[in-house]
Amino acid sequence: GVCACIGGGLLEVIRPPLPTREERDRGAMLTDEFLAFAADRLARGGRCHERDIVAAFRRYYPRYRYADMERSVDGQSLPD
Repeated sequence: GVCACIGGGLLEVIRPPLPTREERDRGAMLTDEFLAFAADRLARGGRCHERDIVAAFRRYYPRYRYADMERSVDGQSLPD
């Protein structure tokens, strides 16, 4: 009984928090925008580095132009 409570409490403490609705919606929007970018700008086959794709995506969508866009009016910061 007591061991189960301690184990359950420990799992509750170390469990990552669930995303908020805003974070979930932002992730869905970002996924949709990346899929549109990929359909328009990426081709199957060949090789490239992930940095090149991130740089091209940032050029394609100005609101993601720089890694730190929090200070701009319509920009959004994205981790690389």
